[in-house]
Amino acid sequence: MQKSSIISKLERAIDERVLVMDGSTGVGLRSLCPHGVTCDILSLTQPEAVARLHRDYLEAGADIIETNTFNATSVAQGAYGLADRADELNLAAASIAREEADRYMSEHRGETKFVAGAIGPTHIAVSKIADCGERDTTFVRLTETFRRQATALIAGEVDMLAIETIYDMLSGAAAVKGVTQAIEESGRDVPYTLSVTLSATSGLMPSGHSVDEFLASVADTRPLAVGFNCCDGPAMLLAPLRKLAACSPFRIIVYPNAGLPDRDGRYPVGPDEFADAVSVMLRERLTNIVGGCCGTGPEHIRRLRKAVDRSPLPHKPRTMLAQ
Repeated sequence: MQKSSIISKLERAIDERVLVMDGSTGVGLRSLCPHGVTCDILSLTQPEAVARLHRDYLEAGADIIETNTFNATSVAQGAYGLADRADELNLAAASIAREEADRYMSEHRGETKFVAGAIGPTHIAVSKIADCGERDTTFVRLTETFRRQATALIAGEVDMLAIETIYDMLSGAAAVKGVTQAIEESGRDVPYTLSVTLSATSGLMPSGHSVDEFLASVADTRPLAVGFNCCDGPAMLLAPLRKLAACSPFRIIVYPNAGLPDRDGRYPVGPDEFADAVSVMLRERLTNIVGGCCGTGPEHIRRLRKAVDRSPLPHKPRTMLAQ
């Protein structure tokens, strides 16, 4: 597969400087969501609201904006009676983000912005299924639903795919398999990132697997970057990130929550505190892509942009240092 010029730019950029990803999409759009439906539907019902959030993040300094597709697999949308519209949701969301990134670049000559197709988890944790026959069937089903989602996102002209909030190692493996199948079928060399979420108490994935086990499970794949997202906040991720940087052969991506929400849905970590915590990661050269997850908004990304501009040197994986 031949690399496009935009993908070559992405790979060069990630090795030259730390790239800034945007913040939360779901939290930013939550107030507009109909009761009992996820924010993914807004790409069809209120596309201008989704486009406006992308513009806010681009203006705040994000190099990468994610599509509004965290829950847009057919499995996840089945809970809302929208499984048959999953392809439509993904294509619409990718098209909105693509248009906004292209619009920004046309208005700011010399700047390059990238679109990442967001691929979140489903409610099915394959590792928790005891019966092997049921597990195989579920793994196949998950692989296919991730393949379909990635296919629609690629058709919408995303620059990369972001498999995120992996809480279950086998479900993550299904996502990787589905995504790589979609990439091969597309004929495009689309890079993808992998990010897991960890328990603050155990330091393990919620499925009980360690980061080392997850790295071993993807050792034969070729992700653009591997790392963490979500979790309990940026401070909680510093120790796991140091460990990952010391042993992983991959570039690193990290985009934490702004802490955990209270009962009213408010997140405790403000923009300054968030940027200060991530600045430690930047000073230690622990990451290549950094952004925000739940509870972060454009102001978090604006402060993060300033921190990155003061600490532009990216992480160098062991494989690159050996070259």
